[in-house]
Amino acid sequence: MGLPYHIRVKELENGIRTLVIDLPKNMDALSDFLISDIPWEYDGERIVTVIDRVLSNPSVYEEEIGNACRIEIKSDKTRIVNHLYENLEDNKAFNWNYEIDTVELRKFRETNR
Repeated sequence: MGLPYHIRVKELENGIRTLVIDLPKNMDALSDFLISDIPWEYDGERIVTVIDRVLSNPSVYEEEIGNACRIEIKSDKTRIVNHLYENLEDNKAFNWNYEIDTVELRKFRETNR
């Protein structure tokens, strides 16, 4: 299936180059997860370990909480929930949860290290 994203390098006004991942608006929660919870080596490796535990079947369901997001992992799908927005009364303007194929999430993590 593949995720609909585009990776590019952007040069900022001060000359610093930064990596940008363009995701569709409906993937706000995935974006927050990748920005807030995956970049740190420990969190990224911890989450990959949990995903692998579910994919290899010792566990049928795992849940992890990071800086901004909670992930609910099953072997077929993973639900990403931005828990900072989840309980806001007016959360309609923000896509605070997103469901992704678990294998795709695992691949996405590996290709964007």
